Amino acid sequence: MTMLQQANFLRTLIAALSFSLAAGCSTKSAQKTSGPAQPNFARFDSTVASPALRDSLRQGKLVVGMPYFVAAQIFASSRRDDQAIPVAGLGRRQRLQERDVRYRDLGALNLQIYLNEYKTPQGQLTIWYQYPDFYRLNVSAGDTLFVFGQNRVRFSVIEYLLDRSRLKVRESISDLPVEQTIYGEIHHYDNPDRERSHWYALMADENGVTFSLDDMDFELYPIEQMEVDGRAVSSVRWK
Repeated sequence: MTMLQQANFLRTLIAALSFSLAAGCSTKSAQKTSGPAQPNFARFDSTVASPALRDSLRQGKLVVGMPYFVAAQIFASSRRDDQAIPVAGLGRRQRLQERDVRYRDLGALNLQIYLNEYKTPQGQLTIWYQYPDFYRLNVSAGDTLFVFGQNRVRFSVIEYLLDRSRLKVRESISDLPVEQTIYGEIHHYDNPDRERSHWYALMADENGVTFSLDDMDFELYPIEQMEVDGRAVSSVRWK
């Protein structure tokens, strides 16, 4: 190799090393400055009809009642577990494993409560979420069902629960699509100033008197409880 060829080779090698170092520094810088991701607003709006939940999301707040996929999208880069952990109940951090908890001792044949943990600027965020169930969500007679659809909000007081997934209202909510998923909230009668509102995927009967919970995809399970560094919170800012 001639002196000129050696010089050109060294210049090429130095340039390549400089580019690699710059790219590495750029990647590390991006990793340091990258924050929570943007949630899928279009998917949220097509899934959740609650004006309160929509407003909270646009204010940059993750709140109780939002579906699981929102948290999974926002904190995707900081998730500690590859998938949700089945746990014994709300507030429990113990994984549902035979050596820890015997399934037959729980008294729940269709246990569907899960947990995820995320590292956030506010601290360690722990989220529990579960398949909607009128019993577990403390829905009872006297609560009010609000139904959203066709640019209208209609409501009726709940007369009683038929079972854990069906309820009957006192006055018919008419003009609802039959055999189609509609969206509603339930406001508790005993605490009107701080009512507990969740969005629900519902199916209505022909008379608009009986409503059933529709089957729900895993990613749509609503958030039931949140903690930051062990302290219960109702909302967490993500921006």
